[in-house]
Amino acid sequence: RFDLALARARLARRYAMVRPELTPPGAAPTLLVEGGRLLPLEARCAARGAAYWPLDLALAVPVAVIAGANMGGKTVALATVGFLQALAQLGFFAPARRLRTTFYDHLACVGGHRDEAGARVEGLSSFGLEVDQLVNVWRRLDHGERTLVLIDELARTTSSTEAAALLTAVLGALAARGDVTAALSTHVVELGLPAAGVACFRMAGLGAGGLERLLAGGGGADLAARVRRINDHMTYRLDPAADLAPTREALGIAEILGLDARLVRAARQHLGGAL
Repeated sequence: RFDLALARARLARRYAMVRPELTPPGAAPTLLVEGGRLLPLEARCAARGAAYWPLDLALAVPVAVIAGANMGGKTVALATVGFLQALAQLGFFAPARRLRTTFYDHLACVGGHRDEAGARVEGLSSFGLEVDQLVNVWRRLDHGERTLVLIDELARTTSSTEAAALLTAVLGALAARGDVTAALSTHVVELGLPAAGVACFRMAGLGAGGLERLLAGGGGADLAARVRRINDHMTYRLDPAADLAPTREALGIAEILGLDARLVRAARQHLGGAL
């Protein structure tokens, strides 16, 4: 026990970690992250000389919906929350300026790579995998387990109409519970948000004029260089938002990544010439 305590103390000192503030059992779930860092990603950014953006998130209602551009940091925001929560529940300090959370019976993630399902059930699609994960989450909720649920772009591979309907149902059900904290990232903006219990957030992304500046600089010699240019122009900050108004940065990002300019122009024509 002494060796473990000493190792945790050294880890906390090395990475400037803080003691999590844990609210008592039975209290309404809340989540406050100030300067939260996903240490493996922070290390990779440091290795390539890239800026790393810590996460700030204040959630006083059960559900957070995170929107934003492709490659804008939505998945990383969810991963950071999960990383910090797992450390807190395992008795570690957290790599953040401040972390206030509660103890959960279960941490659940919905959304993953297709390969995760292939090893279990042949023929299960990506959407099928997400549904299977959601079934397991709901089973735990029905058993009264206090749960932190992280949902990464649920129903991304099915029709947009049905995706919006499913997401609306999931959001409404989660927001109505008192034993759940959930964060959900999505590109679907045609959602019927509940009147209460849900807060909207948006990744800052390329910001005003950012896409134009990115396009003006051209692509790059290879894919890695193009990705670096996009990363360098992105602002990976999570901001509170009044709604889920759509962003129009995907076509510009596709162009930077090397998509045929004729396809990009044709797509923009369908959008009335917007970037």
